[in-house]
Amino acid sequence: MSAFGSTTYTTPYSTARYGWRFINYMYMLANRPATSGLVLRPSSAISLKTLRQKVLGGRHWVATSDDPMAEDTKALAALAQETMTKMTLESCVLIQREGFQRAWTAAPVVTFPYLNTLKVIDNFIVGRLLTMSHATVPMSAAAQEALNEYLKARPVIKQSVVGDSFVHLTK
Repeated sequence: MSAFGSTTYTTPYSTARYGWRFINYMYMLANRPATSGLVLRPSSAISLKTLRQKVLGGRHWVATSDDPMAEDTKALAALAQETMTKMTLESCVLIQREGFQRAWTAAPVVTFPYLNTLKVIDNFIVGRLLTMSHATVPMSAAAQEALNEYLKARPVIKQSVVGDSFVHLTK
């Protein structure tokens, strides 16, 4: 039995696509004070309920997936289980549980290559360089898509190219 109850728990959003996006959310949550959650608001194309289902589906995929494509994300399972969601009238809020910071500093998380790439990107954004090329470990299509979603939310990035083993950015 998993942390989610039955091991047969399924959701249509428990896929690699939403799992990698959830990894982005965990990264952003870790860079916030423990007392403030990450507020997610739905776009006009989806409902608040669907947004929450996508967040929970991504969390479930990261925490419990036995999909061979999820093998490299197993290092983040404990971190995913240390999150929870709360609904408000207008948003879905991702919140750190008590053990989140301890799980965030664990060796498998600190050395996770995708999270390192997000750190490099954030350092580039606040730095003085105008272009950056960063080699990554090979990324799945879902990871590349999630990285592109992360970059779209950064208006300082004017151009980006995300390949299966590199990121090239221009301010």
